[in-house]
Amino acid sequence: MIDGPRILQPDDVPFLCHWYQERGRELNAAVLPRTTYVMHDAAGPVAALALYMAQGAPVAFLDHAVTRPGLSYAEAAAAFDQLMAVCLAMAETMGCVAAQAHTTHTIAHHLHKRGWMEPVPLYATAVCFSPQPHP
Repeated sequence: MIDGPRILQPDDVPFLCHWYQERGRELNAAVLPRTTYVMHDAAGPVAALALYMAQGAPVAFLDHAVTRPGLSYAEAAAAFDQLMAVCLAMAETMGCVAAQAHTTHTIAHHLHKRGWMEPVPLYATAVCFSPQPHP
């Protein structure tokens, strides 16, 4: 059973870094904001998503989405959907009216299925924008 999202704790960071390395990428944990949320189950962290806030504009940026290797698409999507809900709710409380996700093509297409705008390809990643205006 997956536990609800919580704020990133120091003991979560090695898991996230390892997951990035398994995918051939590096994660500089120093750039993770205090508004990074993590889902857990009995085995530990399952997924993480960072929420960044734009300075001077009512826009939230979602980045560093990562899941535990070996999860099925359904498991990863369920965890990611909960993380998205928490991040967007937090962004809304801070006055944001739109969100942008800089993420993998797989996650961008998942967001598109959830009502986000068509992903914009950007090298190995994609940028996806929330419906305008964000509720």
